[in-house]
Amino acid sequence: MSEFSNTKKPAVFLKTDATKEQILAAVILHSYLKSQTKPLEIILPKNETVVGVLKSLAPDLVIKHELTPRKYILSFKKDDASIDNVQWQQDKDQINIYISLEKGTFVGNDYKFTTTGSDYDLAILPRISNLNQLGELASKNEAFFKEVKLITIGSELNPTERYKQVAINRPNISTLSEQIFTAIDQQLMTAETAQFILAGIMLETESLTKEIKNSEIFMTLKKLVDKGAKTDKTAEILAKLKPMTK
Repeated sequence: MSEFSNTKKPAVFLKTDATKEQILAAVILHSYLKSQTKPLEIILPKNETVVGVLKSLAPDLVIKHELTPRKYILSFKKDDASIDNVQWQQDKDQINIYISLEKGTFVGNDYKFTTTGSDYDLAILPRISNLNQLGELASKNEAFFKEVKLITIGSELNPTERYKQVAINRPNISTLSEQIFTAIDQQLMTAETAQFILAGIMLETESLTKEIKNSEIFMTLKKLVDKGAKTDKTAEILAKLKPMTK
């Protein structure tokens, strides 16, 4: 089962000086998750070059530069009720909300509790080994990162930190794209996702000319081609990464 199968609202977090490999990782995950109607958002500090490259690779990406405050919404069925005043009081154990009506009544057992804002249920961190690499995104949102499930890919966070973290980091794998390949449900992989993974492998291995850690990479390449990845499309993808310096 994929590590991403249960998420409903995932986000990838990138650092300001994100590398080409990290950018492709974000695009791979976006491609994979959108095919399952799980829209992915990218959160990163402002960097026009990185945003431009991301948009050139995936024009439909939603990119944000900060986490919006989380708000909790308590909704009641009100029939013909009209609100006069709302007050609240908190003590050590609970919060009480007092609603005065001009007219009508509430149906006491017909309500729902929802959230808005930064209500992501999964934070994906490609090659992030320390949250400090995210700068103010991390320092201003410590509570969020303590609460949300974290998945690091190609790296691990300090195990002594109290995070809900899962690490996808096989040391015998040559590239970040392969790390993602091992973590997704390969049966659900589309030709587009396979194409981006192939491009990532070619990027990091310099078209298989760099030292390769494991012969498993060749079986992975076969699976990608079988899924519809084309070697002649790889250059087109890599060309869009040229504005990046690393």
